Amino acid sequence: MPWLDCMKGADRLLLYRWRKAVGVVVFTAAVFLVTSPVCAAEEDADLSYSIPSGYIAERHGAVDWVFQPSTRSETEELREIAQSAWKRITSDLGGGIDPKIEIRIAINPEQMQALAPKSSRLPSYAAGVAFPGHGLILLTLTAPESWQPVEVKTVLVHELSHLALHRAVNGASLPRWFSEGIAIYHAQEHSFARTKTLWEGSLQSRLIPLERLSESFPSRRHQVNLAYAQSADFIGFLLDGEDNHYRFAQLINNLRHGMVFSEAVGNAYHLPLGYLEREWVKSLRQRFGRWPLLLTGMGTLWVLACVLLLIAYLQMKRKHRATLKRWELEEARIAQLQKPAPTTNELQKKPHLTIGEAQAQTPDRASIPTIEYDGQQHTLH
Repeated sequence: MPWLDCMKGADRLLLYRWRKAVGVVVFTAAVFLVTSPVCAAEEDADLSYSIPSGYIAERHGAVDWVFQPSTRSETEELREIAQSAWKRITSDLGGGIDPKIEIRIAINPEQMQALAPKSSRLPSYAAGVAFPGHGLILLTLTAPESWQPVEVKTVLVHELSHLALHRAVNGASLPRWFSEGIAIYHAQEHSFARTKTLWEGSLQSRLIPLERLSESFPSRRHQVNLAYAQSADFIGFLLDGEDNHYRFAQLINNLRHGMVFSEAVGNAYHLPLGYLEREWVKSLRQRFGRWPLLLTGMGTLWVLACVLLLIAYLQMKRKHRATLKRWELEEARIAQLQKPAPTTNELQKKPHLTIGEAQAQTPDRASIPTIEYDGQQHTLH
């Protein structure tokens, strides 16, 4: 662009960083929409399997890892994540859960499909899939469609939660909102998009009753996003506080012993599920009621984000110019101080100097210390 060519190098660098920051924000939102973990239905899954060419299998503790040698560093990092996450997840679920797991790591979604059980067709949008009944987790390091890097650590913890919950309740049937909410909570998948969806649903009284979510999960995108947002936040509500952590573990124990879900909740919290839901809705209104209505439109949000980035860019530019000016003044002052005073010989070689110029380049006699002796001034040497 012609106007960009006229800019100074430093200014162009600042503008480039600003545009790059905007691009990262937009790209992050896009990736969030197309990459999701999945808990797979597996009643008829055929898990007969042989390691594909180029993959290796290693056992560390109770976990079998299948991966390519080129992804060893990523795999070793995931091992540490899995170990710490498993302790935290099983603690929330009451402990005593079998830790034996197999985790298969692919570089891209196509390779993840090749690592899947023969009879299973993975969702095209999935960045990770769990087969809880068989203790199997599949992961891809690049996202479907965009093939950009995935937040694979978050996906791994999400799938570990699905697997641990299945074992904690001995495979009992659970509402989908409950299992998905726990997985999102454990993976700490906090996003502005999910918070905004929940906020709008609360302000506009469009929250989906948990009874309806227990019967069936919605299929339309906005409704699905709202269902996931509600599920995660309600689980956080149930786990809020030390006493509630104990009650939640009691809820899981009730489910493990075959208690119906609604009865298990009532027995653990000493309150019916409907009452807990109403208290949760009240807490939402208290949290979101004071938020400015300016942000209700996503377009307005992006405009505001761009304005803030532009302000930051202008501030950086102003600071950059002030720094350059300060450096320039300091260099001029240092050069002046380091400049030697002209000698008598140099002054004699420059007869064209005026009396005023010569006086300016010679020390001021008034500044030379003297003493008076016998009525005459003598210079100190």
